[in-house]
Amino acid sequence: MQFSGIDERVITERKQVLANDLAQIQAKLDVLQKQVKESENLVQALVGAMQQCDNFLQQIHNESGDVGTGKSNADSSIPSNE
Repeated sequence: MQFSGIDERVITERKQVLANDLAQIQAKLDVLQKQVKESENLVQALVGAMQQCDNFLQQIHNESGDVGTGKSNADSSIPSNE
């Protein structure tokens, strides 16, 4: 059967092209979603590293403020003689 100059074969071929395009786009989307997840994980790791640096800086600041007082605010597993 023909419909306005287009037969079933043309429509079937076009449908196959569309199905192939859809499969390619879905595969690309899967790759992009994986990259997004990896990037989110990297962001979290970098934020954690920055927080750790802030913690170290705070410890250095606290220790340098204690110079000469004979006391230290730093947590230590070494028992104090006090």
